[in-house]
Amino acid sequence: MGQWINKEQALAYVIDPAGEELHALAPETDVGHLHTGQSARFIPEGPDRPSLEAQVVEIRDIDERSFTVPYLFSVYGGEVPVREDANHRWKPDTSVYRVTLHLVESPPQWNQAVRGTVLVHGPRISFAQRAWEQTARIFIRESGA
Repeated sequence: MGQWINKEQALAYVIDPAGEELHALAPETDVGHLHTGQSARFIPEGPDRPSLEAQVVEIRDIDERSFTVPYLFSVYGGEVPVREDANHRWKPDTSVYRVTLHLVESPPQWNQAVRGTVLVHGPRISFAQRAWEQTARIFIRESGA
């Protein structure tokens, strides 16, 4: 016999293996240094998976208030600190921006979501510049501008 299911529950995901892409979340402090076209390397968790070359193809210009990838939440072992709101949805504690990357190399057939770290190649930034940017960000936020 058939069984009714919740309309919000995902039953399956359709994936085009030729168009696999990575979705990363960048903190507010780093998003200003990212640009479309930058090369990157995805380093998956676990020693049994190889790192992969990628390229930044999109950087969202608004922060992610909510997102559907629970693997990245701190409560599930991810790096994004989250809290539960009144509607029982997880929200990031800080501003994070979604970055989409396309794999340059042929992707392996992992057949599952894989968590890891993305290193984006870019110019070096001095500690003094980062401290100045953070101070300016705090000043602007606290002034209400």
